[in-house]
Amino acid sequence: MNSNELTSDIRDLKVMGARTQSGSSWASATHKLVALDKETLQPVSVDWWYEDETSSRFTGPVFTDTRPDIRLLANSDVYRLGDVINISNFGGSGSALAAIKNDGTVEAWGMPKNGGTSPTSDRNHNVRAVFGGWDTSAAVNANGQVFTWSVDDDNPLPGNVAALNDIVDIKVAQYFTDQGNYTYLALRANNQVVQWTDGTSHNDFPADIAERKDFIAIQTTEYAFAGITQNGHVITWGDAAYGGELPVHLKEVNDVITLYSNFGAFVALRASGSIFSWGSTQYGAVIPDNIASLTDIVSVHCTSSTFIALRQNGSVVFWGQDYSLVELPEEIASLTNIIDAQGAANGSYAFLTSEGKVYCWGSAADFAKKMPEDLSDVVSLSAGWGAFAALRRDGSVVAWGHPGEGGDTTPVANELYDIRAIYACGYRFCALRNDDRLFEWGEEARTDITKMPADLQGNVTYSFVK
Repeated sequence: MNSNELTSDIRDLKVMGARTQSGSSWASATHKLVALDKETLQPVSVDWWYEDETSSRFTGPVFTDTRPDIRLLANSDVYRLGDVINISNFGGSGSALAAIKNDGTVEAWGMPKNGGTSPTSDRNHNVRAVFGGWDTSAAVNANGQVFTWSVDDDNPLPGNVAALNDIVDIKVAQYFTDQGNYTYLALRANNQVVQWTDGTSHNDFPADIAERKDFIAIQTTEYAFAGITQNGHVITWGDAAYGGELPVHLKEVNDVITLYSNFGAFVALRASGSIFSWGSTQYGAVIPDNIASLTDIVSVHCTSSTFIALRQNGSVVFWGQDYSLVELPEEIASLTNIIDAQGAANGSYAFLTSEGKVYCWGSAADFAKKMPEDLSDVVSLSAGWGAFAALRRDGSVVAWGHPGEGGDTTPVANELYDIRAIYACGYRFCALRNDDRLFEWGEEARTDITKMPADLQGNVTYSFVK
């Protein structure tokens, strides 16, 4: 075979789905990506690996992205040119969105006092991750330096935090909103955690926590904090009513691999595939016995006060308290091919099956903007506070739920084609098209929000050939 014939056998790859970094529990921590043949749009099996890894992490058409701040490669013998998928270049708070441009700087828009104005920090360069809280945002640059915005002008970073250059993860908690303060928790590369508050400090970060150098992951509820140590234990602090105090009988558990949370409860996933919870009972801290006994759970998803657990067999189980979510409908409870679940904070879930069909349950299904019946050919789901957006294989978009929170795409409907990914904050969605154009919808009736900066167009890229 000559070189021309060999080149003609190389097929083009198309990867779709959002890579997002969440700083608080209102949005899902992980998202699915799918690899498609660019011409046929059929799923294809590829090797997926992060740029700093020497071998592939997973082989298959659908990938669960757990490191959105690292460039991701998708490749195979057939697709030798592959795709290099950019870092997660979007983040959002409840009321604002932020995008990392190709030049490494962040621009933000939305509610000005809640992160809707672009950061002015001299650290706004070579940004590798944006972390959205409920109403404010933070970012980390390639030097491991943190900066926040909307609060920095009046409340600069504490000196001990500003001096750090090894931040790898950030979570944001409300923690006494009567004073308009937000508490930030950061994980350092040396396995320490640091905590600070914009405005008046609470001065209640436990000294024994601050001194530890064995944390590998962190999580927050609204008013409490938790971390996983290197030996698989969970350490907690903060408001006991919201999960700040781990029950005594759970302190000896030593195989926790992932922490999840909603407003007021934590869930820990163990290496055995079982889970346990603690915090406020009204937020789902009590797991029913039939669920607590399971040993095949692979992930957990949440609304503000409920949880969904996805099992290895593709089924889901539900617990928690919400007026619109009482008992999992039989149509969904009987499914055994679910690959993803996304929760809207106000009390709704959307489920994606391996066949690309979507099911919806909860308050979002009751709004005038309803999900079309038999919604299919979907490759990715995104959730805001009261609405969902589905990305279909052909690059089209379907949204439903609260019209003012992104459930209605009418303002940009004619532009939503050849879309690669959909990103969400609480009240808005933003779609990135293959030509690097961006389109947003939601909150159309509000006059107190800033609009998407014009210079983002063409300056935010999804992926490129290696």
